Amino acid sequence: MSRPIRFVHAYLESGQRYTVAYTFEKNDTTLSISYGIAQCSKNDSFSRVAGRHLAQARLETGLIRNHGSIYYGSF
Repeated sequence: MSRPIRFVHAYLESGQRYTVAYTFEKNDTTLSISYGIAQCSKNDSFSRVAGRHLAQARLETGLIRNHGSIYYGSF
């Protein structure tokens, strides 16, 4: 991927932990977002490094992409 990859780690009240890898491309009127998500099992120890590797691999496979665009301004 040519765009920088960013990571977010999320914790839910239920104890579930996620790592999201994402990248975006913005032009004058649209924002296109691609992402990959890794979910930690409740039985596993949370590892940011492992989560980043899994989420980035899923991002780079290109299986998940936004199916729409966000439009800015008026037309």
